[in-house]
Amino acid sequence: MEKYPARIVIYREGLNIAQRRMVVERELRPIYSMLAENSDKWGDIKITFIFVNKMSDTKIFKEYTASDDTEGIEILGPGINDMQPDSMTNVPPGSLIYRTLVSSREWDFYINSSHSEQGTCTPTHYVVAFDNAFLEPAILYKLTYNLTYLYFNNPRCIRMPAPLRNCVNMTNFVAKYLDSDPNKMLLYNNFSL
Repeated sequence: MEKYPARIVIYREGLNIAQRRMVVERELRPIYSMLAENSDKWGDIKITFIFVNKMSDTKIFKEYTASDDTEGIEILGPGINDMQPDSMTNVPPGSLIYRTLVSSREWDFYINSSHSEQGTCTPTHYVVAFDNAFLEPAILYKLTYNLTYLYFNNPRCIRMPAPLRNCVNMTNFVAKYLDSDPNKMLLYNNFSL
């Protein structure tokens, strides 16, 4: 007997707000319609659709004080022992921001998944565009962070979930080596491959 997943989480590379609306109309709606039309065969599959923007302009710092407990946080930058109290440092890997910096109109969050040895770390911005799976936020945050460690080409974490990074690599490969024109159904009016 065939068994289908109960929930699907789709990560989509981030776009601006106008492009997000178009992607929801042209990509998410057909997926949702197809699942609804085949619910008798596949069952009721729920979807969580997330935009991922690793090129966020947001920078996040942690205030360093002499009384901070840094046990379990390894900071490899030079001169960390010489830092003056009340100075700023990068947030540790795995830091999650889901309040204060996020939008009040949509479900979004930031995750700093990697350590920055030089300069400032830039967290990845995630926007949940659709969620009829009603995943608990803590589960979604943990899943998203854990997926940054599953990229086959890097033993450490990367800044986006590994399935999305694999997809980006495949599209870059196809764009570089495709000899014939792509199917016209794959083209958007506003984009070119």
